[in-house]
Amino acid sequence: MPHALITTANPVFDYELRRVRWPRSVEELQRYTLNVLIALHLIIGGLWLVSRLFYNRPNAGTALLMTYALIALSSVVIMVAADLYYILTTVGAINHQIAAGQWDLLRITELRGENILLAKYAIAQIRAWRFLSVEVAIRVAGLVLGVLFEPQIFVVLVLTLPVSWCLMILVAGYVAEPLWRMQAIIALGVAIAARVHNHTFAILTALGAILVIQVLRFVVLAGLWYVTLGLLTSRTNVFCMLPLASIATTYILYVFYQTLRKISLRHAARFAIQPA
Repeated sequence: MPHALITTANPVFDYELRRVRWPRSVEELQRYTLNVLIALHLIIGGLWLVSRLFYNRPNAGTALLMTYALIALSSVVIMVAADLYYILTTVGAINHQIAAGQWDLLRITELRGENILLAKYAIAQIRAWRFLSVEVAIRVAGLVLGVLFEPQIFVVLVLTLPVSWCLMILVAGYVAEPLWRMQAIIALGVAIAARVHNHTFAILTALGAILVIQVLRFVVLAGLWYVTLGLLTSRTNVFCMLPLASIATTYILYVFYQTLRKISLRHAARFAIQPA
């Protein structure tokens, strides 16, 4: 939870938190996430019941394929929309505060620059939590939908535990990736806003950064899975290649987002502790 970043008394965080709309406390964030998960799974239950009505009918395969396509398209759309929302709202809010002189006023108080930065970073994550909850819920819903529609796949994974436990790591990374990405992109937004004070240039820089991140992520994952599939179809086929690729994919994504987050916060801190 974003609140865990605030380990000492921080009046900036307390003030900003009072201005955040519901949900804002830890309990409210957890309740909101649970409500979104329940709502989406009720929708999944409806889709599953409808699919049963078409079971063994001529259009059953089409209905199932359209359901999978809808989940996949929703995941991609929400991922891109979330990235844009995280960075644009963060850059816009902090640019406005800097232009209004709020950061300069905070720097003349006894608060340390790192505490100011952490407060702004945590508040930005709390504001983004609603979007994050929807994206995670859609991913979880897609996994549950796959188990409901294709239970035999789940049974096979359970029976092949030496391999499937590695695939479970990929599933866990798939669900946790939106949180890692949100933290990294918001940190990047804070760094951009701290360095580029012109609002128009800051927005353009943010959009360019999101484009670069999307391209890099696609290139790395596409390259990794291209090599993996090539080995799987070659004579030197290794049975554990797919699980190893799953672990490598999760690890690469985690390291990438954590590195981006740390570097961005480090650069933003240089601004936070120095006068403009």
